[in-house]
Amino acid sequence: MGNYQSRKIKRRPRKWVLFVAVLFLLFAAKRLLPWLTRESYPLPYRDLIVEAAHRHHNDPALLAAMIKVESNFRPNAVSDAGAKGLMQLMPDTARWAAQQTNLASFSTDKMIDPKTNIDLGSWYLCYLLENNDRDESKALAAYNAGDASAGYRETRSYVKHVLKAKETYKQLYPDLQ
Repeated sequence: MGNYQSRKIKRRPRKWVLFVAVLFLLFAAKRLLPWLTRESYPLPYRDLIVEAAHRHHNDPALLAAMIKVESNFRPNAVSDAGAKGLMQLMPDTARWAAQQTNLASFSTDKMIDPKTNIDLGSWYLCYLLENNDRDESKALAAYNAGDASAGYRETRSYVKHVLKAKETYKQLYPDLQ
């Protein structure tokens, strides 16, 4: 018997196997990503959002994004500051908006009603857009913090999140108009 050593042969994965695995993962991700993203960016109250947006000359994707960021579509949401409903309106702002829109028999109890809240929030956003040369960033800052406070770090973050969510809604729901 000879004195030879057996060599261990290292097997390298074949390049085509890696290629097929990467293709499979990309295909699976492409199929799942829209579903996962739509799960993260739902669109309940779609009809109410579109109706209010059209009535008050707003972009439905912007309203959906605001609701997503403000309340995550929870109609009973109440902030520490006292803002209520889907669009997180302050009671004084909601009362004023109700007067301006001639909303009959408004009470702050109606602020958690999705239709009422979305309609008043949409009207108020339109008002802010008109008073800020239709500049969405300025109007959103005013919506979030009031005219005097626009510019704080939290407000800038809010504006950024809403505008990013708006673009996501436009991509996920291209028929949202």
